[in-house]
Amino acid sequence: APSAFKKINKAYFNGKATKTEVHHFIPKNGKPEWYEWKLSYWATDDDQFGGLVIFYEEITESHRDRELISRAMDVARIGGWEVDLVNNTIYWSKVTKEIHEVPQDYVPDLEKGINFYREGKDRDKITALVSDAIANGSPWDTELRIITGKGNEKWVHAKGEAEVIDGQCVRLFGTFQDIDLRKRMELQNQLVSERLAIATKAANIGIWDYDIVKNNLVWSEEMYSIYGIHKSDLCGVNEAFEAALHPEDKKRVQEEGVQLTLQGAKDFDTEFRVIWPNGKVRIIRSIGHIERDSDGNPLKMVGANWDMTESRKSEKRLKDLLSITTEQNDSLMNFAH
Repeated sequence: APSAFKKINKAYFNGKATKTEVHHFIPKNGKPEWYEWKLSYWATDDDQFGGLVIFYEEITESHRDRELISRAMDVARIGGWEVDLVNNTIYWSKVTKEIHEVPQDYVPDLEKGINFYREGKDRDKITALVSDAIANGSPWDTELRIITGKGNEKWVHAKGEAEVIDGQCVRLFGTFQDIDLRKRMELQNQLVSERLAIATKAANIGIWDYDIVKNNLVWSEEMYSIYGIHKSDLCGVNEAFEAALHPEDKKRVQEEGVQLTLQGAKDFDTEFRVIWPNGKVRIIRSIGHIERDSDGNPLKMVGANWDMTESRKSEKRLKDLLSITTEQNDSLMNFAH
């Protein structure tokens, strides 16, 4: 390796006495190695280039760590940035510029960086966070929208810290991550969840979640009204469910319903009666889905309940009416004969 430095002359140092280089080697054993070389030249009395003093250090492990971190950040779309408040300069890494959709030779400044944030609450929030960091040294960690150099709206995860010396903020630095796809999916799921919550509330459909491993049952708010009880009166949801089941239906629900479902024999889809605290008997329809691990063992059940009492009463009245009508028709036919 030192032979590579034989042709180096004074001009190579560009006016500096020392220069550092990092070189990659693959020796005969095939194991890649990295070395850091520090070169210092000495001059003769007439200021001519006299020779080199060379120091080197193996940095394979540290360089590999830096390289892996750099590649991981590229894959995760995480860029870095730094603002030097003393010299009023700003640095954006390659990925940060890619996220902003600007050329790699783009030279940002603090005002330009802030103006990339969407006008309104997003820009107002980042302005307040940066101002607070400069004034008080407060870090920030937030998700906001930017308008890129190509005019595209994009969600980003911005983190920043302040470096304070003698009570004065001299530097801001942090990371910048492209989270647009994940954030849009999250917002879409949130919208669907909100719509589902509105629909279940309007239809008075209760949602339940049963952790099979921990034997823990969780109810949505609608479940309490379906079972005619107040949440504040409960000592436990499991106990409330067991107590509410009609004695004549309890064995069937437990043995034929839950056990067969857990064994994978059938889906959970059944009807049973419950007795409200005031003595009224209600008919409940319950369906559930089981989540299992990779070995097929049941982990949890998620399902819905709704009150079928009035529907079943209407069906019974209709059947009774049909029965009466049939009997009357038979009587008329007999009379005619």
